[in-house]
Amino acid sequence: MSDKFEEFKEECIDSNQAKRLDSVDRKREAKRYQNQSKYHFKAAEELLESEAELIAIVEGYYSMLHKANESLALSGFKPGSHKCTMMGVRGVFERSDLAKSLQQAMDERINVDYYMNPEKPDLQEFSNPEEFIEKEAKPFLQKVDELIESEKLL
Repeated sequence: MSDKFEEFKEECIDSNQAKRLDSVDRKREAKRYQNQSKYHFKAAEELLESEAELIAIVEGYYSMLHKANESLALSGFKPGSHKCTMMGVRGVFERSDLAKSLQQAMDERINVDYYMNPEKPDLQEFSNPEEFIEKEAKPFLQKVDELIESEKLL
C-alpha cells in the first residue's frame, strides 16, 4: 500500500470519517453519487444563464465531489467528508492531480459561498463561472469517468 493510502486509512477509515462498502452497497452508493453528480452539473449549466451565475461554481464543485465519491464507492469506500474524498482519490487511485483539482474547486466554492459580495459586481476576485465549468468541472468529470473505465470499476 502507498503512503497516501495509509494516510487515507488512518485519517478517514480508522477514525470513522469514511467507511468500507460491501459489494451490494458499492453499486447502490455509486449510482446515488452518479445521479447527484449529474443533477448538480445540470443545475450548474442552468445557473450560467441566470442572474445568480456565480452559484454555478458551487454546483459545479458538488458535481465534481459526487463524481469522485462515485469512483470511491465503486472501489469500496464511502467518504464522510470533503477532505476524505480528496484523500481517497489520492490514496486509492494515486491521482494527486485529481485531488488537487478537487481542492482548487472547493476553494472556489468556499469563496463564492462565504466571501463573495453580490452588491459589488466589479470585484475580480472570483472565477468566471463559465470558465470554471468548461475548464475545471467538465474535464474533471471526464477524467474520473475515464478512471472508472480504466480501473474496470463498473
